[in-house]
Amino acid sequence: AAPTSEALWFALSYIGVRVLGLGLYYKVVFANAEHRSAVVTFAGLSVAGLTAVFVGSLVDPSLRSWIWLGAIAFDIGAARLAGDRRAWGVHASHFAERHGLIVIVALGESLIVAGSALTSGATLGLMTTGAVALIITCLLWWTYFGWVREVLEEKLMQADADRTKLARDAYTLWHFPLVSGIIALAVGFEGAFHPEDFTTTETTIAVGLGFTLFVVSTAGALYRAVGCILWNRLIVVMATCVGLVLSASSSHVQILCIAGAGLVLIVAIEQVTVRRHLARL
Repeated sequence: AAPTSEALWFALSYIGVRVLGLGLYYKVVFANAEHRSAVVTFAGLSVAGLTAVFVGSLVDPSLRSWIWLGAIAFDIGAARLAGDRRAWGVHASHFAERHGLIVIVALGESLIVAGSALTSGATLGLMTTGAVALIITCLLWWTYFGWVREVLEEKLMQADADRTKLARDAYTLWHFPLVSGIIALAVGFEGAFHPEDFTTTETTIAVGLGFTLFVVSTAGALYRAVGCILWNRLIVVMATCVGLVLSASSSHVQILCIAGAGLVLIVAIEQVTVRRHLARL
């Protein structure tokens, strides 16, 4: 855990950015009383989360992670409650595009992990690990941008009275664990590139958690939008997690390969079924 001084600087910076964002949002919608009320409601609900971030920076490091997890829970609750209001004026295509860009940025950051590791020396082992990490990142891109993103955006555009709640659920709430999954996978990449610093168990947990969060979140967002359960994704997640548990004592690269194989299976299945999915949706 970071020393209290570093944690405090992080908390103050985070709070400053959040307050600045809320202030700009309020300024933009100031002329519309209904939109302004929605922003004020969300800002008021966000105080609990921001307070928890500040308090967490001051306490003992052993307690900090729990308090900051509470801050995340407060923020999710604030989004959940504020999203019940219809007066947010969600622009469907812009809203979907912004979330898609966040996913792209997160995937790009995971590739930076691979690139920075290769700068230390292009051995055969590192090159192999880098290739697997690149393939996994590309497959993650496909499982979201291949067709799910398009369907989500179309359904958001079609929604009228329910648009705000759909945007909150399918995007704000489901995309949070989705991006968290990319971050967890990046930690798994780091473990594979630096096996001397990570045990295979730690790499397995990071890869399994990231894989599960990302794939289940895409399925959850689609279910919220159209009520379609992507059974193939859920079954592959369970099978992949079993494979990871059974292979926890294998090499770090083999752990990545198991996750990559699960994504390949999803892509292969949906190459056959995706047109049927789209026709039905």
